Amino acid sequence: MLVLPLLAACEGGVQKHSGLTALMQVQKGEFFEGAPPADTSGPAVLATNTTTTTLRVGQTNRSLTGSIGPTSATVALWLEGDVGYWLLPAGGSDPILPSALSFEASLGFSSFITAGQHVVRVAASDSSGRFGASFPVTFDFVDLNAPREAKLRVALSWDVDADLDLHVVQPDGKEIWARKITTYQPPVVGPIDQAAADAAGKLDFDSNSMCNIDGRRRENVLFLDTPPSGQYTVRVDTFSLCGQVAARWTVDVVSAGATIATATGTALPASTRFPHERGAGALAATFTLP
Repeated sequence: MLVLPLLAACEGGVQKHSGLTALMQVQKGEFFEGAPPADTSGPAVLATNTTTTTLRVGQTNRSLTGSIGPTSATVALWLEGDVGYWLLPAGGSDPILPSALSFEASLGFSSFITAGQHVVRVAASDSSGRFGASFPVTFDFVDLNAPREAKLRVALSWDVDADLDLHVVQPDGKEIWARKITTYQPPVVGPIDQAAADAAGKLDFDSNSMCNIDGRRRENVLFLDTPPSGQYTVRVDTFSLCGQVAARWTVDVVSAGATIATATGTALPASTRFPHERGAGALAATFTLP
């Protein structure tokens, strides 16, 4: 049932891609880069269902089901403004509308999607590749990973469910990362010096640690007080791709509310072959504070 619409799409100049650059992923779907299908005389989307329309940035495994016309062969899904669309085969008879067919999709959203409302559109097509009108589903995204206000923030984010680690080296050579989340050394006896602890900086979270997927895909090293002066080094270590082909990452450095450095890169399988210790990872950025 899936062959004819896919062939029609390829013949029209639309090429299949991996979909790694898309803000929305559809499990078991095939991704096509470019404009989504135009409304023609194809079958209709009769209804859609999801357990909630409020999602977190980076949400994965969100089920979207629905009812489509009886002549449907495939279903296209896309996020408005994204770089392409996904195709899935139509399902069997709809349990609620016996004269209709069903569809079921598992959606995942990139950590790069912005907080706020975004529209996912669904359209059905027949065996000749004719699509009907698209049906909108509006989701409201909230960013649960928004970092605390800090005098200095070094942020790492990435686009798939892999285990990447942020490393930040302070001017004194001390390094902050998942196995040493702060360079502050508390006293053996006596109270913690909170001002010194804030000045030293701290890693807020080890995301997707050991491939225990948490949906964050984001780590921050925060300096809540005035950070030490001098040169800093930022590296990105690929602990594991967790079965992914690659992971695109972004590093942003924000000092006193202004972005002073940014870098992007791609983690590949070869990136996982080195020791994941102090000093590990690919160089992302250096910056100097007065």
